[in-house]
This record gives sequence, C-alpha cells and structure tokens, in this order.
Amino acid sequence: MKLIKNFSFLFVFTASSFAWALCTKHKKANFRSGAGTKYKKTWSVSKYMPLEKVSETNLWYKVKDFEGDYHWVAKHLVTNKYKCVVVKTLFANLRTGPGKQFSKSKIYPHAEKYVTFKYISQKNNWVQVKDKKKYWIYKPLIWIR
Repeated sequence: MKLIKNFSFLFVFTASSFAWALCTKHKKANFRSGAGTKYKKTWSVSKYMPLEKVSETNLWYKVKDFEGDYHWVAKHLVTNKYKCVVVKTLFANLRTGPGKQFSKSKIYPHAEKYVTFKYISQKNNWVQVKDKKKYWIYKPLIWIR
C-alpha cells in the first residue's frame, strides 16, 4: 500500500511539473513586463525557449526563464505539448552520440549560451535535442522544461 501511495505522489508531482513547463513555438516571441502589448518588451527569444509558468490571465502567461527572470508572454506564442532545452553555459558541445567518445557535429560543433532546441530523449546524463538536425548535449550544460 505504501508503494502505491509513493507511486501516486510521484505521478501527480511529475504530471503537475510538466503542466507548468512551457516552450515558445514560433520563430520569435516577445516577452513583456506586463500582460499586454502596451508593456515594455523585456526580451525577444527564438523557438523552443523553455519556460516555467508562474501565473496567467485570459491571454497571457507570467513565466520564469532559466536565469530566474520573470516576463509575460502571449499564450498563443507558447505550448506545453513538448519539452524544450536552452544552453545555460557559455557554450555546449553538440555531439553525434550520448558521450564524450562520440565526435562533435561537423557542421555545428557547439552551441552558445541561449541557443534553444526541442527535447527528444535522454540517455544517462546526455540529452538528445533537435533543431533542424539531432544532437546530444551533456545535461549539466542545459536547462530543460
């Protein structure tokens, strides 16, 4: 019985954590200081920027980014249908497989801070991501939501 309670708690916690995760779904999304276009633009981001939903109004979400800053974003610019990744360090190597023994990508050997990707899968401490191509990134170098 205790195992069932623990599993139930884990399921609810995991499901609710994912429900608060959002990703930008358009080529460009403007973040604002308040819930509306009359408010100052605080940041413009590209597709696949991961966010945490803090609160909402009818048409806007208040969100937190990977650096802990708060913004408002129009609801039609984000989704919770998939997970996203952002590079949080100065750069991260983009590898052909899940480990240092795999070569770096020939076209794009690394991604700089703020570069975003769609989350695909995870193997141990390596995360497979996708933009136009698929890559593997060492998990401690990225923020996933």
